[in-house]
This record gives sequence, C-alpha cells and structure tokens, in this order.
Amino acid sequence: TLLAACTATHADTPVFPESSDRKHIEVLSSDAFEGRAPGTAGEQKTLACIEQQFRAAGLQPGIGDSYLQPVPVVEIMPHADAAMRLSGAGGKSLELRSPDGVVVWTKRPVPASGIGNAGVVYAGYGLVAPEYGWNDYAGLDVRGKLALAAAGMDFGALKQASSVRGFQGQATNLTASMSVRNDVRNTASYNVVGRVPGSKRPDEAFVYTAHWDHLGRTANAKPGEDAIFNGAQDNATGVSALIELGRAFAATKPAPERSLIFVAVTAEESGLLGSEYVAAHPPILVAQMVGGLNMDNLYSVGKTRDITVIGFGKSELEDDLRTVAAGQGRVPVRYTKAGIDSPTLGAEFGKQWLADYTAQRHHQVTDEYSPDWDVSGTLQDLQLYYDVGLGVANSSRWPNWRADREFRAIRDQSRK
Repeated sequence: TLLAACTATHADTPVFPESSDRKHIEVLSSDAFEGRAPGTAGEQKTLACIEQQFRAAGLQPGIGDSYLQPVPVVEIMPHADAAMRLSGAGGKSLELRSPDGVVVWTKRPVPASGIGNAGVVYAGYGLVAPEYGWNDYAGLDVRGKLALAAAGMDFGALKQASSVRGFQGQATNLTASMSVRNDVRNTASYNVVGRVPGSKRPDEAFVYTAHWDHLGRTANAKPGEDAIFNGAQDNATGVSALIELGRAFAATKPAPERSLIFVAVTAEESGLLGSEYVAAHPPILVAQMVGGLNMDNLYSVGKTRDITVIGFGKSELEDDLRTVAAGQGRVPVRYTKAGIDSPTLGAEFGKQWLADYTAQRHHQVTDEYSPDWDVSGTLQDLQLYYDVGLGVANSSRWPNWRADREFRAIRDQSRK
C-alpha cells in the first residue's frame, strides 16, 4: 500500500516529505499500473490508488458521497481503407488513400461517414475568435461543403491574405468525396475528485488539477521489449503533487476560509476529455471557482530560479504567483510548470535536460522513475502552489482574466 506520511502542519509551514513524493511517483509509474490508459485494468488500479490516497490525506469525496466522476468516452477507430478523391476542372482528379496519402477521421460516433462531390471552399485558417474581431467563415456558405484550411500549408498569396483580419473566404473549382468506416465503442472513464471544505465560505473554491492517465501499452512490442509507457514525469509527478497538496491542506490549521478542490482528470492524452467534462459538470458552480492551478510534468531538474507559466500575461492570478515566487527567489517566465533555470548549474543545464527528456523519454517507454531524480525542485513547487492557493482561499478576492484577454467577458458574465 502507498500511504503518505502525515505530519503536523501549520498554515504557513506545510511539510512536503520527499519520501512521500517519491513513493507516489514510483508506485503510479510502476509496471503494475500498465501505463495508466483509460479503459484498461491499469485505470482501475490507478483510480483505486488515487482514491485511497485522497482518503488517507483527509480529503472528503468531491462528487456527492463519491470520489469518482464518470466521464462518458466514445472510442472511434477508423479502418485503414479510408479514401478521398479531389476533382477539378476538365475532369482531372486525384485519389488519396489512407494512411500514406490522407488521414480521414470523424468525431461522429457512427459506423460509417462520408461526403460525395461536395464543393471545396477555402476558409483561411478556419478561425472564429469574435473577441479579436476575427471570423474566417464570415460571408462564406459552407453548408454541405468541405472547408479547406491553411494550417501547415503554403498557398502563397492566398495564405498571406488569410493572415489579415477581415479576410474573406472563397469557393474553389474543386469538389471532394471521402469516406471512412469506424469501429465504435462506448465506455466510461473517471475523474477522481476530493475536497477540503472551507471554514467560512465553503461554496467558493480554489481548484488544483492534474491528469492521471498515460498511454498504456504498445501493441507491437517484440518479445522481451519494454511495452509499457510508464509516464513517470508525465504525469505521475503531477498526481503526486495533487495528493501531497491535498494532505497539506487537510492538515492546515486553522482551516482555509474557502474550499479547496483536487481533481485528477482522465483522458488528457486523448484530447483533454476529463478536463472538458469536469468543466461542463463541475463539483461546484464554475462561477464559484475562484481560480486554480494545473500541474503537469514537474521536472526532476532540481531547484530553479524560474517558474514556467504557459499563457503568461492573461490572468491576475499571476500576481499572486509572482509574489510567492519572489519569496523563493524565483521569477515567473511564461500552466504552472517547473522551471529550468538551476541556481547552481545554470539555465543551460535545464535547457539540455529538457531537450534530452523531450527527445528520449517524453511519450516513450523510457519515461520511468529513477531514484537518482532530483525532486528538490518539485518540493519547492509544492510550497509555491500551496502558498498561492492558501492566499486566495483566505481572501475575499476574485482574481480575473486581464481586461484585454479573450476569456474576460465570459468570466464577467458568469459572475453576474
């Protein structure tokens, strides 16, 4: 069994034992969990482990009287005989076949799908962003047609024109036919949700998230080859952080004024499906969520002088992060993720470590835990994440998106 050591914790001095962090990572990324793929025996072991740890940490169930939130999942596996035919002026045509010439797939959970002789329209980059006054489909009739987008392709002047606000899409002289057959399987996976109720405003909450899933096993491994994608960095490190933060908050005295919610989400590797589902079916109203931090792939690179924030410049919560980070002698540089600028070995060491990890271990069977990992940076990050969450939980503030950001209007509307 995997049990985190619980130590007496004061609100401003939580204890994050290195041994507990290492043990969570080691167990969750072990071969026994078979790569933690949704819909497998590895999922059942993972769910049981996380729920056990949430209970041991002192977290209450976050979905009624349960820790588990069912997430409907549809698995669509296209057959290898998918094809596409493009026809142009003068009767010329081009036939493309899967997998070398074209990739055809659908999000519709049907046994077969296709279109026949549909007109092809050029829709620039296919972007619709009203908050930026941008709509590549404006004035374009796409009903029953195939929309051609420029992402990743070079259409010369046409592509350049579509990079300017106000671009107008246009019809082409092409028609297209395509078809795909699918194997469809309906199943369910699960998010794991725990909470620490607030002492004064329990209906308001700060949220921590981390995805528990990984890639499972490879089906084409040869005898004797490693077939398991263990996902130690990605994302046993984040789940360990989630458990340890839950333990620290459950032991915090006095209890935080607002609630803390901890969500281990499923199917991140399949397209953020667990995150999308919990956002649409939240344990509390989204309008009552004060803010949150997501933890994914906490680098075992040791302590750093920086903290990575993907999308930096969008949220007022960065001000809290900056203040706490400054107390650690760190600077936010741009998703909270571990930094890479080592105070003893320099930024170049971190860059080389990250380049090696990305090339040699990320989403590969070699992403395995090792006792020689330097997790001192993870413990530093845990203190940072705790202090940010505690500060917001014990305040009456509502950190918002910055005034010029695309999500600001949606958040303002939700708070009315």
